[in-house]
Amino acid sequence: MPAVASGAAGRAGQQRRAVSGAERAPIAAGARLLPLEPGFYAFTLRPPALGESRTAIMPLPQVHVCAAPAAAGLDIAGLSGRTEPWVAPSQPLFVTAPPGGTIALLTAYGNPGDADPVEIEIRRLDRGLTTGDMPLVLGLPAADTAGSPGFEVVTAVHGAGELRFVDTLWAGRLGRGRWIEAFTLTPRSGAVAGAIEYKGLTADGEETAWLGTGSACGTVGGAAPLIGFAVRQRPGSAQPLFDCEYGGCFQSGAIAGPVRNGAPCLSPTADDPLEGLQLRLIPRGARSVP
Repeated sequence: MPAVASGAAGRAGQQRRAVSGAERAPIAAGARLLPLEPGFYAFTLRPPALGESRTAIMPLPQVHVCAAPAAAGLDIAGLSGRTEPWVAPSQPLFVTAPPGGTIALLTAYGNPGDADPVEIEIRRLDRGLTTGDMPLVLGLPAADTAGSPGFEVVTAVHGAGELRFVDTLWAGRLGRGRWIEAFTLTPRSGAVAGAIEYKGLTADGEETAWLGTGSACGTVGGAAPLIGFAVRQRPGSAQPLFDCEYGGCFQSGAIAGPVRNGAPCLSPTADDPLEGLQLRLIPRGARSVP
């Protein structure tokens, strides 16, 4: 009996040390506030580029949702109907914002080695979509952009309507055949907004003019998808303080870029519809991270 007890105690000690080590494993976290109008919403975690990872504590990534301090409360429920504040892979969360609206606090947990943001999609379910109700894809925490100003990108996607992307790795990229008809770039820095311009190329050969931020590039509901685009600092706006670096994902599966400063971003395959785009501004003197 003493030998058996000693062996059991040893195994228990090993288990405690294993759990303790798992609990000490680093987890990256980031948070942001999200204003919500009164209404009923679905929060869904978008799959990470490299798939789900798992620790002894919980699967990653996950996002915790609650009301911000001093804000009106939220009614939160999972598919089971139980109060469940976590958005996990394949587990959507349903959130009701009270009359008068409130501010939600979203906290994302992921792996510390991942530079990609955790992405959560928020859709309003209680009324027909209006411009203010377009689905939002939120990157949380933002990827390391070496001081790059943040962007909001609205894409008009064939068969999916308009979606708004904030601090995500890609704007668009919703699946094969969901090509981008038009996009709008809006830097969250006013100083940057006045210095950036962009253009697009459609499959019917039409090249748009250089457009200022906040302008739609392409044709919503048009028959021709975009097959390329370019971004640059507007000539004469100021001494160049940053490089515009961008890339595209295309229907063929090709990924082009990164290219910089007004160079066209096109697929190596002719007339290949653009399905996703990414953009970052790199301050002059900062080294780009592949």
